[in-house]
Amino acid sequence: MTDIHQFDEIRPYLDSEVTQIIQRIVRERGFLNFVKTFIPEQSTKKIITDLLQVKNIDEFQKLMVYSIVQRIIKFSINELTYDGLEKVGKEKPYIFMSNHRDIVLDSALLQYIFVKNNYPTTEIAIGSNLLILNWIIDLVRLNRSFIVKRDVPHIELYQYSVNLSKYIRFTITEQLHSVWLAQREGRTKNGDDRTQVAVLKMLNLSGEKDFFDNFRDLNIIPVSISYEKEPMAIEKVQELYNKIINPQFKKTKLDDLTSMSKGMEASKGKVHYSFGTPINELLYKIEHLKDRKHRFDAITNLIDSEIQRNYKLTFYNYVAADIYFGSDFNKDKYTKEQKEKFLDYFNDSVSQITGDKKIIEEMFLKIYAMPVKNCQTAMKQFVN
Repeated sequence: MTDIHQFDEIRPYLDSEVTQIIQRIVRERGFLNFVKTFIPEQSTKKIITDLLQVKNIDEFQKLMVYSIVQRIIKFSINELTYDGLEKVGKEKPYIFMSNHRDIVLDSALLQYIFVKNNYPTTEIAIGSNLLILNWIIDLVRLNRSFIVKRDVPHIELYQYSVNLSKYIRFTITEQLHSVWLAQREGRTKNGDDRTQVAVLKMLNLSGEKDFFDNFRDLNIIPVSISYEKEPMAIEKVQELYNKIINPQFKKTKLDDLTSMSKGMEASKGKVHYSFGTPINELLYKIEHLKDRKHRFDAITNLIDSEIQRNYKLTFYNYVAADIYFGSDFNKDKYTKEQKEKFLDYFNDSVSQITGDKKIIEEMFLKIYAMPVKNCQTAMKQFVN
């Protein structure tokens, strides 16, 4: 039996640690201000009093996190829908691997869906680049997040990756807890959701069985997240453009924190989660492969295909695709009024981005157009 304390640097807090951590975090003005932003009707005194009565992680999530996410949904999302949840067993642990569009909400809305349907919440992978204040570290670890360290020195990278892989496998196979994991490091900023092979290689580092059995133990379910309005689209394009004109450009930790906050508040229109076919049910298609590289590529393609074919596309996507690809292939998917609505949104957005307007317009359109292309390609592969 694995000792959980070998993962103390990265794991979420345990129920036995909750009381001590809450006593510490309620003394942090930054934390209290953050909570008041989403629960302004409650006094600071009541927030502290309620938190000090919390004894475990489930109570903390239901009291604090669920309330915050409910408010985000109420004020920034027109409609939250989902399908495919029947593929998920309540008693079975999984890795829910999704595309990554918003720093916080991708995983937060998933947890909301689970709580609403009486499913257990998952542990959540979160990058250390976001953890710039001690109270943020406490908050995310109270919310069942484990830390994925960024900028690990190259000489330490392999051993760190092994340890992270062992933790995820331990969580799934011994603790019997599910995990949310993005398909890539960092958010997709150009609309082209692709699983990084490096993520799958990391997961496999801790496997002691046959190649495919190692992945079967992890029970990967691809989850496709579709936002009608791309979270932080203006900021994403500005960042990509800045990197074009200055390849050395790097965001600061404060930039990430700002993106995290803005992403929660900005209007997102309709949001949809689709739970795809579990990868274990698809592995038979590629078990004939012997070459290790081809095996990793094939699993990557299985995950990508499930995510991309299950997008819930809207007129924002279809209008952008016809403009970006110079076609009218999708013209039956939107009305004249919807096209005008998208163009108003598009023109207003690109006017706020600094740089060469032609390049910026193409980059912005691509965010919405690529899901259409990828979905149509994935659907053709699925049918064949």
